[in-house]
Amino acid sequence: MMAYNPSIGRVLKKGSVVKFKEVAVKKLRSLRNIKNQKEFDKFHSRFVLDVMNKIKKTAIGKKISYGHGQKPVNVFLKIYVDWACYPKRQVARRIKGLLHVPLDSYVMWYIKNERRGDFDRIVAPIYKKQRVSRADLSLGSIDKNMYNAWQKLCRKICPNRPILLDVIWAKAPR
Repeated sequence: MMAYNPSIGRVLKKGSVVKFKEVAVKKLRSLRNIKNQKEFDKFHSRFVLDVMNKIKKTAIGKKISYGHGQKPVNVFLKIYVDWACYPKRQVARRIKGLLHVPLDSYVMWYIKNERRGDFDRIVAPIYKKQRVSRADLSLGSIDKNMYNAWQKLCRKICPNRPILLDVIWAKAPR
């Protein structure tokens, strides 16, 4: 459970690490049954919703958003499946290309600036429909539709293995 992102641990309410672990342990059993993107996306959505339902609030008492919920799920799956090759090497090999990019404000800002045209076509219309400023790249503003639009953009940029976009952090200003 060391994969639980410490930065999101500060964002979510006290005790969220233990609650996340409870949800994650139950979800891991399902990984071996996933065969394609549609099945993974369904698994992922249930995982995020279960995390949201279990944790419920941020550290400042606000309702957890889909954006908040996806971060620990995606970071955990990146480390567990992509890096550690669990639950089994053959399962991990099959699932690695299906993983989602862990979204945060820096990753979204970078993609938005580097791929402005794609962002304007794929993500911006969802922001407009939800009446959220295109400049608002906070996880608190991300609902499931916005999240899916971001993942669609990530898949367009890196179709075979979108999680590789998470290396954008290597370019983060220090």
